[in-house]
Amino acid sequence: MRRLSEANDDVIGENGHDISSSARRRKISQHARRGMFSTAIADAFAVVDVSRGDVAQSLGVTEAAVSYWLGGQRVPDPDTVFALERLLGCAPGELSRHLGFVPAAAYKAPQDVVAAVQACGLSPESKERVIDLYRFLRHHEEDTARLVAELETATLKIAVKSRRRPASSDGAPGPPARSV
Repeated sequence: MRRLSEANDDVIGENGHDISSSARRRKISQHARRGMFSTAIADAFAVVDVSRGDVAQSLGVTEAAVSYWLGGQRVPDPDTVFALERLLGCAPGELSRHLGFVPAAAYKAPQDVVAAVQACGLSPESKERVIDLYRFLRHHEEDTARLVAELETATLKIAVKSRRRPASSDGAPGPPARSV
């Protein structure tokens, strides 16, 4: 069992001041962000099948730096993360959002869903599934819109027919409608 003074050591900073609970949350949050970022990088590396050395050379950093990123021990500066996203074929913000910063390009809506899926870090099989699902939903949406239009047209025709005056049995028009 720990002594009370040992328990208090956990909340005392290097300068001897208490660490607030929000500071501890920030520290945990930074650690969690690094973990999510390293997982996202590892996934992107697996999809692209590129070596650490190739990435390091392309970005102008050391291979050790890339290893630190993959291990969740350090994070690159924002510009390097944005360059890494482009290098690995990721959508803008796909990696950087885990660190809390997103390039301006990420705020622009993609013009083509298929192109956006192709640009993301999913495996080729997953990309194919997402694109198939998108096409299915688009087709379903178009069919639904067509059926709704047909239903509205049929409803309008029925309404128009019901407003006509009924004809007599010999085919001549019936008496004029009486006003009230």
